[in-house]
Amino acid sequence: MAIRTSRICLLILIALLACPGPTAAGEMDDHWNLGSLGGTADLVKKRVVIQSLVAKGPGDGKLKKGDVILTAGGTALGAEPFDTLGRMLDLGEKAGSVVLGIERGGAAQDIKLKLPKLGSYTGAFVAGNPKIKKHMKAACDYVVKRQLGGGVWHSYQDGQKHRGDGITTATVMSGLGLMAVDPKKYKNAIKGARGFVLAEVRPAELGPDATSGLHRNWPVALTALFLAELYGQTGDKTVRKYLEAMLDRLAQNQEPTGGWSHFPGFSEGAGYKSLSSLTALALIAQGVASQTGVKVDGASVEKGLDYLEACISDDGAMAYSKVNGATGIQSAGRGCGGLVAFHMHGRTGASVDKLRTYVLAHYKEVLESHPAPLTGVLFAAMLGGQWRGAADKERAAFQARLAEHLVPFITLARHPKGFFMAQPSQETRSVGRSQNKPNADRSVHDPFWATSILLMLHGATKPRLVCLGAKARKR
Repeated sequence: MAIRTSRICLLILIALLACPGPTAAGEMDDHWNLGSLGGTADLVKKRVVIQSLVAKGPGDGKLKKGDVILTAGGTALGAEPFDTLGRMLDLGEKAGSVVLGIERGGAAQDIKLKLPKLGSYTGAFVAGNPKIKKHMKAACDYVVKRQLGGGVWHSYQDGQKHRGDGITTATVMSGLGLMAVDPKKYKNAIKGARGFVLAEVRPAELGPDATSGLHRNWPVALTALFLAELYGQTGDKTVRKYLEAMLDRLAQNQEPTGGWSHFPGFSEGAGYKSLSSLTALALIAQGVASQTGVKVDGASVEKGLDYLEACISDDGAMAYSKVNGATGIQSAGRGCGGLVAFHMHGRTGASVDKLRTYVLAHYKEVLESHPAPLTGVLFAAMLGGQWRGAADKERAAFQARLAEHLVPFITLARHPKGFFMAQPSQETRSVGRSQNKPNADRSVHDPFWATSILLMLHGATKPRLVCLGAKARKR
């Protein structure tokens, strides 16, 4: 296949965290990560203003809070400052240094920073790229070291906020990431995740009053996906038994609309009942289970597909929801999720064709999904895998185009310590504030993000997961 060496079954993980309500745009700052520079910056009147610096990072002691970055590698940041900065830092990681042109106290000056010599993505992600391999190993090592007793990962850096849904989601996503990379090498960590999940899947802990992470539909759908992938790889009969229980719960939690909401039978406000992105994820979990030989509720699938198709607007975009007034909030990232669901379950038609056309034309907007483009990137990864080797040249080119577009995004998301952090998206900035906090303070933390990046990068070489287009063993 012509694009085989440039495939990037693009992920993350998942913006699986609910936002209790929108906040007026411009009310607060959003913090972008500065990749290997080590720090964060705000975009103030289209100027990159440094907000914080990582202790002992490349910028520590040379850059200061309030510095404005004007140029990188001799190139003005221009109209898309973070895109340009990311690309220049990628080249700087090949050279081992970068020169930043900054403004401090009204005066311009150049500062040369030493960067880790990691190599370059050479314009896009390609299979076997040495830089990808280095990042993969560092991120895998980081994730494995962060696993706690009982096989869990926490979604919070300090590990103190023990909301069950965050722990469950972080654990199943970390497990999925390691399975995608190398299930043999990381078998002990995956086994730990398996043990935690099987302990969580108890009948008393699957309802709306549950104290575990399975009281919300996001972790229910993700746990079903994890179990389906694990069963597809191992044929573990115990895993299948628990997977069947999760699939039953998923079908029971479906709304009369045919979609799924954050909580079964509960709406947090306008637009939060029956979400297209969550509906797509639930359908994908059912699809993976079906492809590994497990029977799913056919009526539930058809109702979900009908709801998802009803979310497609006249121009082909996928709305946030079909109910409660959120039909106007559209996203190419959600559209990717819809296409994966339709593809897995064989749904075709004029609406699906319109959605496909929209996604292919707006692929750059995948990175602008709400809340921190995790869901959109996850769905794009899955879609890239489903379309791998397609006869249609436009679909086949999707992966290569999106992979090239992700270079600055991935470069800036990578923390000097080896994990990856969330970046604010257009939707986050305009409608998706979380608990009235800026993006840097949101409860999406590195185990999620590192895992999603692992899935993205590993998709370029040996996709092992059904959701990324690999063939699992049917049982």
